Amino acid sequence: MHVATAALARPAVLTAVGRPANPVRLADGGAVRITNGGALLAVSRGTLVVVIVINQQSSLEATELARQSLIGL
Repeated sequence: MHVATAALARPAVLTAVGRPANPVRLADGGAVRITNGGALLAVSRGTLVVVIVINQQSSLEATELARQSLIGL
């Protein structure tokens, strides 16, 4: 999703993932939360916010998927 400004991207990331969440060092920053159903990760780059949801409890897997998604954007 796109937000109006890069300053709004960080709050959008935290809203998408919810709390508690752990920081992710990718692009302009992000957060990941592990749930009983899997992993939820959101990361921003400029005004773009990418949200990844997987059914595995693996923050590394979600981070790699986000990294690959950002390459194509």
